[in-house]
Amino acid sequence: MPTTQPREGRCQHCQQTRPLFKHEGELQYWGYEGPTAWLCARDYSAREVAVENGRDIRIERDLIVFPAA
Repeated sequence: MPTTQPREGRCQHCQQTRPLFKHEGELQYWGYEGPTAWLCARDYSAREVAVENGRDIRIERDLIVFPAA
């Protein structure tokens, strides 16, 4: 089973600089391009719980996640 390596950047929820994981929305499983977000481990877990419970979590869509290379 492949592991996902985190990228360093600003979390789109807490806005702190941390290792980030790409979260793809629940629609991904049905073949649709669902909402995606780069979240730290803590907020990634909170997002998963929110999706399971049919709730939303605030995602800062306009936040620059990674510094320009």
